[in-house]
Amino acid sequence: MMKKMRTFIVLFVWIFTAYFNVLPGHGETKSIDRLYLDVQFPELVRYFEKKDYQKLSLEEKLLFIESLARTGKGLEAKEKLAPLLTGHSLEPGVLAAAGAVYLSLGELDRAETYVDKVLTLKPGFDQAVISRILLLLYQRKFAGAKLLYEKLLKGDKEIPGSEFVFLIGIDVFRACREPQTLYTLYKTRTQKVKKTNKSRYDSLKANSRMYKQAGSNTLFQVETAADNVIIPFARGEKALRLNTISITIKNKAFNVLLDTGNAAGWLVHSRELNELLKPKTGGRTLTRIGTESGMLDGDQQYYKTVDFSAFKIHHVNGIYVPKPHPGFPDANLNPSCIRDRVVTIDFVKKELVLQTKEKFENYLATQPGDSFSRLTWYGYKFPTVMVEVKGKQGLAMIETGAEDLAFKLDFVQGLPLPLIPKVKYLANGQVFNYHQAAIALNVGRFLFERQAAEVWPLDRFYDRISGVSPDVVIGPGALAGGFSVSFDPFDQQIVLLRKK
Repeated sequence: MMKKMRTFIVLFVWIFTAYFNVLPGHGETKSIDRLYLDVQFPELVRYFEKKDYQKLSLEEKLLFIESLARTGKGLEAKEKLAPLLTGHSLEPGVLAAAGAVYLSLGELDRAETYVDKVLTLKPGFDQAVISRILLLLYQRKFAGAKLLYEKLLKGDKEIPGSEFVFLIGIDVFRACREPQTLYTLYKTRTQKVKKTNKSRYDSLKANSRMYKQAGSNTLFQVETAADNVIIPFARGEKALRLNTISITIKNKAFNVLLDTGNAAGWLVHSRELNELLKPKTGGRTLTRIGTESGMLDGDQQYYKTVDFSAFKIHHVNGIYVPKPHPGFPDANLNPSCIRDRVVTIDFVKKELVLQTKEKFENYLATQPGDSFSRLTWYGYKFPTVMVEVKGKQGLAMIETGAEDLAFKLDFVQGLPLPLIPKVKYLANGQVFNYHQAAIALNVGRFLFERQAAEVWPLDRFYDRISGVSPDVVIGPGALAGGFSVSFDPFDQQIVLLRKK
């Protein structure tokens, strides 16, 4: 499964050396509130799991529940939350925890209901405001998220100055594609750690300098010479995957995987390609690229222009991380990061298409009405849609860097479906336990069926801020030969078209 989930990126700026965190009772005492603000949710979970839950105060229970949710354990958090919701139905802290829990489960509407209740009872309640910002990001309302984030920064001094809010700010300003606000964010953070952590200081300062290079330009701007640009998939030995295109620099071609599971947007793995692109290098970062290699060291980068000949991307923020093995692609491009065009990955004609909104709608008007579904586009790192299995809704990620369909274990366990235990052995000796099940998946008007779908604990790929992980992964194997998928950033839709 790890190979099937290749390039499913969970990118986060996660620096454990920012502070010397020691749990209460183990040497230097550090409050659990401080651990929360330092984004040490796994540490908090371990701490509370050693305690008698029934003897915890309400505040401690809520902190435990939220920490569970933010570490991908939303179902366990939901179970602990239920009696508190019954007994403390008007307590802002309980309602705020509910918002965080349901957000982590991908139940966005329900999360929003609880957040609304909190902010009605207690406007400006920090935990609810944080959940609201994350909800706005998942709803792709980036300008609204930015406004609310800037308002949060003007509140209580401890929370705005925390690592937690800093990491949220990175997501907000990257989603808004604003290098100048990222420059200011990193510069401010640099001053906070200047006297306490030299390596962190150097990394943050490097990121600050990197984003300063971009000036006031919008990140990830696309330029095309026409309103309809077609880039055929690469063929031959270097086309490592079905959905691979080429970039040629100084007469040398490099293969680029179209990978919507790439949170960075642009990942370079070839040292030669990276040098030819002449980037400005930022700080170090840890990146998971979906292989059994685990977390890999990389460098944040800023590229003034990435030229694919048929189209150019200007002011690109990305990451350079060397290939974990020789067969890895030279680079990964997440085409869903493009917002200046409607982007189509056509698995029938085997091509990438960039169109203006008008051109795309004119094309769609020529297709039979029952041949396509317009799906609401959720997510700000990965393209996500709502799907249904046996009447149960879930979040599905369109992951063109994976292979076929995969399902989250917790999601399937809540269905009346028999699970068959399976074991997978990797070449490096690792053993993975998973399951298979016969599953029918509804995506808009389309039905996808598998007699032996793979079922995994996908929560190991949870987002380190919100705790969200996909219930379903839809890879190119499910779309190949029959569908095209289009990302429409103008109407915030993902259009799935069955092709004949």
